[in-house]
Amino acid sequence: KSRLAVQDKADQGEVWTEVAGARATFTTTLSLVVGQTQDSGAFTGIYADETIQKQLAECAKALEQSVASRDRVIGVVVAVNGKPEAVDVFGSTPLFRKLWPKLLRGYALDATAARDAETANAECAAADARKFLDDALAGEVTREQDVAGGLTVTRRNADGVVSFGAFEDGAASPAMGGLGGLGGAIHFSGFAN
Repeated sequence: KSRLAVQDKADQGEVWTEVAGARATFTTTLSLVVGQTQDSGAFTGIYADETIQKQLAECAKALEQSVASRDRVIGVVVAVNGKPEAVDVFGSTPLFRKLWPKLLRGYALDATAARDAETANAECAAADARKFLDDALAGEVTREQDVAGGLTVTRRNADGVVSFGAFEDGAASPAMGGLGGLGGAIHFSGFAN
């Protein structure tokens, strides 16, 4: 919810409320997992805990290799406990590789916080991941705004997915197609809703 609030450029007070709520949730969940509480009031304080750092490193290492072994990769669909939760697609492999370590760290935190769920370690079927991406791409454009630098920013709503895109030269058409048809996309992201 906090990623969605930030991405959606909600009222700043709303953003901070969501971030505080997410931090409280992660702090409670992770303190139960590792048996201690966090002292910092900042969300980033969660990353400072040595036990959590170790768990994040283990999770990230497992995911990092599957991406590092591919020559051409522009994005990922992320599932936690078998359920697609997010998608991030970039306009090029170099851009994706530059941002992948930070994205991976956030995804690893989500997975670590949810590791004690009943569905922990459930696998996501490729068909479910593809459907999540297709739904994110095909969602109805509910907001389209031209911004500085010749970019068009969109917000799309679909059943169970909210997505956002930044496109060059107004290339954001409602029917962008699949992965190869992101026509002009710099970044496209979607979140389970």
